[in-house]
Amino acid sequence: MTGAKIMLTTRRALIDEVSDALVTLLMEGELAPDQRINIEVVAKRLGVSATPVRESLARLESQGLVEKQTRKGYTASALLDRRGFVNLFDLRHLLEPTAAHLAASDATTGGGIALKRSIEAMLELERNADSNSENYRALVEWDSNFHNQVAALSGNPLLADAVARLRPHVHLYRLVAYRNVTAQTYEEHTRIADAIIAGQPAKAREAMAEHLRRSRGRVDHYFELADGQFV
Repeated sequence: MTGAKIMLTTRRALIDEVSDALVTLLMEGELAPDQRINIEVVAKRLGVSATPVRESLARLESQGLVEKQTRKGYTASALLDRRGFVNLFDLRHLLEPTAAHLAASDATTGGGIALKRSIEAMLELERNADSNSENYRALVEWDSNFHNQVAALSGNPLLADAVARLRPHVHLYRLVAYRNVTAQTYEEHTRIADAIIAGQPAKAREAMAEHLRRSRGRVDHYFELADGQFV
């Protein structure tokens, strides 16, 4: 039984690693929206067999990042249309202000330092890279890291997992369709972090809600109302 448990743990760790690698390929555009995913090619690139790639793709399918079609196999999901974008932000508004409220209710010194570090890292990248630089990908990663940290500090692992599952979709918008990390983003993140560190749940909730409202507004004009696609 012990050996079986070790094998199961190792297998799950491998699936986790392959899933993370596939998400990275999606985020970096190496697997573009609507592109067919060749399992054998991906497996060779990652240095694994086809089995963990298939299992990882099944996991990503449940997250809406890839789609499986009869006789075609897996393809990278298309970007959400306008309705999907609205739904995404509606869900974020339900989850993330609550996460910020809970994080401020049980603030920790270590958690506050981590939030500040995310903001400082983003500012440093912004100072040293123009908007067309590859560093923009790192900038988006730190932005995602900030939101995941807030969710983790909520103390509710199910809430944190739900928030984390939304981040890849946000990533795809930022990396493929628009650039939405601005000076206002840093200021809004700082207000959220300050409220959490000060142990002010109501302020943390409102700061996060306001950040989401403004973030949505910064990208909303990129949609063409006629067909719901990016301009």
